[in-house]
Amino acid sequence: MYYPFVRKALFQLDPERAHEFTFQQLRRITGTPFEALVRQKVP
Repeated sequence: MYYPFVRKALFQLDPERAHEFTFQQLRRITGTPFEALVRQKVP
């Protein structure tokens, strides 16, 4: 659902920036209801 959009956006960034951004967001959503979204299997 959201994966193709997020993937395309992240691949537009510098690799180091994309990596840091991804892990920042994962830390922010840990322990929230949104955590279930990232635990879904990627197609």
